[in-house]
Amino acid sequence: FALLFALVAGLGLFVRRERRQAERRARNLRALFEVSRQATANLDRQQVLEVVVQAAQDVMGYHMASILLLDEPAQEVVAAAVSTNLRDRIPRCDRGPGGRGRTGAAAQTGQTQLANDVRGSLTYFRAAGDWDPGSEISVPLKNADATLGVLDVEDERREVFGPGDVQVLEALAARNLQAVEQ
Repeated sequence: FALLFALVAGLGLFVRRERRQAERRARNLRALFEVSRQATANLDRQQVLEVVVQAAQDVMGYHMASILLLDEPAQEVVAAAVSTNLRDRIPRCDRGPGGRGRTGAAAQTGQTQLANDVRGSLTYFRAAGDWDPGSEISVPLKNADATLGVLDVEDERREVFGPGDVQVLEALAARNLQAVEQ
């Protein structure tokens, strides 16, 4: 009887935790969409990009967010916007090789790249600047024809991102694609 009671209690805790996480994701997504809606009313592309990365950092609590745009002729990704807490450590217009690292792979394949431990990854490409992440999500910014760039989010902790983070960031990327296309 005690074992059954413990199992039921454990299941109840699990269900409550999952419900809280789902509610948090929904709240974050609503907040991001509101910021996104306000940002896209502004016609200045750079300001829209800055608002999106700052919202990803502030609302979601990520340590770093950036948008990198694809420079097709040079086959590179270029940092177009970086969240404010790292602007002094990761320069805007910093370039990385297309196809290398998570951001390059997202740009090249058009598929979201998730690494919850970049330190153990042979494909991790360390960007210039004074920043050592533990986890990274790179979401392609793509339309029907091509990938235009990448929304990249990093945290210094390992094992920090889950499926909910990927869903929210993919929705944010899709919602703000028109700003990148300008």
